[in-house]
Amino acid sequence: MKDLINLLLIDDNQEFLESLDDLFRDHNYTIRSVESVKAAEKVLENSEVDAIISDYNLIDSTGIELLSKIRKEGKNIPFILISGNVTTELVFAGLRLGAFEILDKPLDFEILEQTVLHAINCGIQQRNLLERIRTKVAPEDAKMMLHLLKTPTMLRFANYDRIRLHQLTKDQAG
Repeated sequence: MKDLINLLLIDDNQEFLESLDDLFRDHNYTIRSVESVKAAEKVLENSEVDAIISDYNLIDSTGIELLSKIRKEGKNIPFILISGNVTTELVFAGLRLGAFEILDKPLDFEILEQTVLHAINCGIQQRNLLERIRTKVAPEDAKMMLHLLKTPTMLRFANYDRIRLHQLTKDQAG
């Protein structure tokens, strides 16, 4: 098992990137900071990444579009989306694509640290499980099991849906 955790930080605000960089370097993470989706794609082509923290609005695209592309390529890298304007639609879009979490700016750095740590641990557990499945299960069973691994994201999505429905009902009653 490797010693360092590799984080990819994506935001078009250089000061914000520097503050995130400082926060995670204190935890002995290897950090790659970029300001665009195009630069992030180059990093992903050439480097191993354990987790991604991306702003929604970027200079050349959106974090959702990057997440969609990553998932279409079959990569299951934990992806934390941040935005200064988290809407219900953004939460649903992120969760549908398998975002690990969607956080609102201004960020509580303690919550962000805990979220990243949890995302990395979940990613490690998922990679270990995938490796065990590949080596110990028949290919046709492995395909079904890999499909079932999506269930936690679906359950999280269903929970957000219940919260939204409750809020809409409450707003209509009030």
